[in-house]
Amino acid sequence: MSTAQGLGDEGMGYFGAFLFDGQSWTEADAGECAEPDADLWLHVDIHDSDIATITYRPTGPGVG
Repeated sequence: MSTAQGLGDEGMGYFGAFLFDGQSWTEADAGECAEPDADLWLHVDIHDSDIATITYRPTGPGVG
């Protein structure tokens, strides 16, 4: 499901993605931000330990 990995001695950092649906965190596919069924969600995609892409979808129209 997720490409979360820490490669340590190979000189690469951590890669992984996580999704918060308003209730709990789950692992997600790195590099892809599929919208869950929940109204409120937060997607965090970590690239090489030092860069992250954050996607947030608040609940309701005109918020965020």
